[in-house]
Amino acid sequence: MKEKWIEKQGRWVIIFVKPNSPVRKRLNSFVRKGDRYVEKIRRGLELNFNERIKIYFYHSLDEIERETGDRLSGWADIENCAVHVVHTAKGSAFDEHELTHIIVEKTIGKPTTKILSEGMAEAMCDTWWGYKQDEWAVFYLKREKLLLPSKIYETA
Repeated sequence: MKEKWIEKQGRWVIIFVKPNSPVRKRLNSFVRKGDRYVEKIRRGLELNFNERIKIYFYHSLDEIERETGDRLSGWADIENCAVHVVHTAKGSAFDEHELTHIIVEKTIGKPTTKILSEGMAEAMCDTWWGYKQDEWAVFYLKREKLLLPSKIYETA
């Protein structure tokens, strides 16, 4: 039998956690953070979004896959105005990224290209899994997993 969700509403978000979730102890803090993220996106992209976004927290990739069928650390369910994120002691997928996808698609529609969609979502984020965006770029560049624009043009 699946555990029942505990929920807490804010102005812009409704947070859902399981009774044994570490997020439960800081539920009010996560609600405030979610509300701040949505307000930042509304202002930053000048969008008139007026719905509440449901945010479901999971403690592992195994749990999110078991509950949703998807093994992703974070993803947006546009149709249900919901975000599903993994949050562990080591890091969290809870940030502005997936919220941006929902707000953009609910207000102006689906962006015509993946790069536009992901670009807007990334532009609204300061960090990913607790690290600044530019730190990730350096991490992947050092491991030759990220191509510089000049290398992309050379291979095209």
